Amino acid sequence: MIPTGLRHPSLAFVEDQISPADVINNLILYMPLGIALGGTSLIRAFLFGLSLSTCAEVLQLGYIGRVPSFIDIAGNTCGAVAGYLATKPFLKRADGPRSLV
Repeated sequence: MIPTGLRHPSLAFVEDQISPADVINNLILYMPLGIALGGTSLIRAFLFGLSLSTCAEVLQLGYIGRVPSFIDIAGNTCGAVAGYLATKPFLKRADGPRSLV
């Protein structure tokens, strides 16, 4: 996770091969973000997941050994939305704080 070298950012480094294990990992990785945003709106969870994931993938363009992917952005965003949707039934029954944001 600690970059040891930088490279000139280029879209030539973007990979678009779909790996089922990678997509599942990305879903699970961003579900806690959606859970934390469970008391807000679906649009907010979607936009937070999309923007955070896009920033992470853009940063990977300049690091040697990191491979950015549009598939990762989609998987991460879906994970945030899935986490949000998973908390909705629990929040309907809960009394107290609705969101961390």
